[in-house]
Amino acid sequence: MRRMSGWLMMAVLAGGALAGLVGCKPNDAVRQGQVVGKGAKEEPAAPPLDPATLGAVSGTVHFTGKPPQRVKIDMSMDPVCSMTAAENFAEQYVVHEGKLADVYVYVKSGPAAAMSAAAHTTGPVVLDQVGCRYTPHVIALMRGGTVEFRNSDVTMHNIHTMPTIVGNETIDVSQGPKGAPQVKQFKQPEVMMPVRCNNHPWMNAFINVSATPFFAVTDEAGHFEIKGLPAGTYTLAVVHEKMGEQTMTVTVAQELTIALISHRLPFWFLVFALFLPRIALIVAWLQGVLIPFHLHGIIPLLFAILLPRVLILFLIYVDQGLSLWFVIHLVVALLVWGGGGHQVRRRRYREV
Repeated sequence: MRRMSGWLMMAVLAGGALAGLVGCKPNDAVRQGQVVGKGAKEEPAAPPLDPATLGAVSGTVHFTGKPPQRVKIDMSMDPVCSMTAAENFAEQYVVHEGKLADVYVYVKSGPAAAMSAAAHTTGPVVLDQVGCRYTPHVIALMRGGTVEFRNSDVTMHNIHTMPTIVGNETIDVSQGPKGAPQVKQFKQPEVMMPVRCNNHPWMNAFINVSATPFFAVTDEAGHFEIKGLPAGTYTLAVVHEKMGEQTMTVTVAQELTIALISHRLPFWFLVFALFLPRIALIVAWLQGVLIPFHLHGIIPLLFAILLPRVLILFLIYVDQGLSLWFVIHLVVALLVWGGGGHQVRRRRYREV
């Protein structure tokens, strides 16, 4: 039996750093489910996550060495499959240009805020039977979530799940041609739960149930992305149905969010306001430039005529998102004018 000579994970972290590979335990096949975080202490419930501070982990899973050749499946035991379905190949190793598909990636351990996070979505994950094969071959959902089993073929199928974790019930039901979907819930975390079709022995798929909402399955290009991660250090596990599990440590730093202000004052107004403040304000009033500042009607026009520099100063401060500083500037100017400046004028009058 072939064993994987190495997994190369190239991850891009939001403000984070990638640590080394922790370990691996390849086996002949992942047939036994695993409880995520078994024996670990339950973390206290975390406060709601702030979207502005969340990061992401993305990467590509590579298969090193020559992958096993995909074997063509003989479907002659069911004439409907052999006549209506396209060619079918084994899906244990789906490798495209060295990139490995159908790899389950999940957060095995991490900060309390992540391990106690609520589910992102509540809709069922679809596992369909098309062309006498399960599609997708590997799916994932959060515990408590549901899977909608479909039969899009014109032949009879069977859905047979084989969980090993108490709390995940065994499913063994038949679905007629184009039959009604079956929706089933999975309550406990489990890795690579096999799904078979008793009518067609070549049909198989795997269901993964995560303890957190942070998981992904690699696409045909071997790529994955896990979004919405709170800052902290994580143990990521990557699991393949034949080659077992590897873990690695990643660190996600708090994302820095910078709010960019969209300036509303046109450049021509700023130039003309230096030399011809009244004319600049009147033209801006006529063209509706002052409307976004909630300055409309006759009052701003009166300000433009009587106190043009005060109004221009107000517009510039507000446009820069510094309304409070305008108030401070105005108060200081009034104090200077009413205090020292007024006394200077009195002295000059006395000297005259």
